[in-house]
Amino acid sequence: FYYFGSKSGLYRHTMAAAAEEITSPPTPQAGGAGQLRQTLTSIFARLQSRPEALELMLRAGRDLESPTGQETLRILLAEVRALISTGQGVGHFRDDVDPDVIAVQTVGLLLSYLGMEPVLEDLGQAPGRAAWLNAVHDTLGRALAW
Repeated sequence: FYYFGSKSGLYRHTMAAAAEEITSPPTPQAGGAGQLRQTLTSIFARLQSRPEALELMLRAGRDLESPTGQETLRILLAEVRALISTGQGVGHFRDDVDPDVIAVQTVGLLLSYLGMEPVLEDLGQAPGRAAWLNAVHDTLGRALAW
């Protein structure tokens, strides 16, 4: 508490640091479907690398006193939305899909799998992260392709 002044100061600092880690994307090197694959893989890796921070941020997203979780989700949604919109602008993706809807569905898929993975493992139904992520890439790639 010495450096942060209070328990809430420590919490805010921890949340901000975790949010920064999760929302700091690398620069994509490919275009179209390749860039989509890189971006989704990057988001998934960032989310799975900090499960405790992810859980804190999701809880904070429902806490009006701490907007860090909501802001983190907004940043992740904006990252996917920008990728889809840019891809549509240069002809890589269909222009009849709504980038906002695709962004929400995509981030929702990534968060849902990470949240449900332990339950799926207990049921013997977890496909494994790599196989699941490849299936998400394929599904989105087909949905967005001309």
